[in-house]
Amino acid sequence: NALVNAAYYNLPENYQFPGESHDFWELSYVDRGQVIIQHDEGSYLLKAGEMLFCKPDVFHGVRVWQGKTAAIVNIAFAVSAACQGFTVLLIP
Repeated sequence: NALVNAAYYNLPENYQFPGESHDFWELSYVDRGQVIIQHDEGSYLLKAGEMLFCKPDVFHGVRVWQGKTAAIVNIAFAVSAACQGFTVLLIP
């Protein structure tokens, strides 16, 4: 079990990250604005105060909603296999 990265990102207008996959979990929390997270299982519109957990080895990307700015907290972490029972979890 380990913390891989923790960061706060101010996303500029029209920001788009095409995507990645990796061998650890990632939590994305929207602090300001709205973002769309593209995921193997679909796209999720997250508003300020909402978060999404992405399971390891699942391709995902992010873009700002309607070209407007946003701010997100991303926390990447590795945990034991006992937590691997779901692919994505959206928490409003």
